[in-house]
Amino acid sequence: MDPSDSNTLFAGTFQYYDHQIEKLYPGGVYKSVDGRKNWRVVLTDDPPLSIFNIGALAISPVDPDIIFAGAPDYPYHDICLGEGIFVSIDSGET
Repeated sequence: MDPSDSNTLFAGTFQYYDHQIEKLYPGGVYKSVDGRKNWRVVLTDDPPLSIFNIGALAISPVDPDIIFAGAPDYPYHDICLGEGIFVSIDSGET
């Protein structure tokens, strides 16, 4: 949650495939500016075919426009290696 605005939330997710309905839910970072009613993706699958599994997410308590997202190694290394740490200095816009 943005420490200066409780309506601005970020969520880090792992990729998930639902076998029953055959739908892929991509992992990444999602942002809500209306207290969780609506979400939009701010980081996922870039470049194409990579798998983002966000295991850690932090917002700077000093500057809420600075966001860190950690993408750890996937348990099955042939699927996805850890992508590293991503940082945004404009509240997830880039």
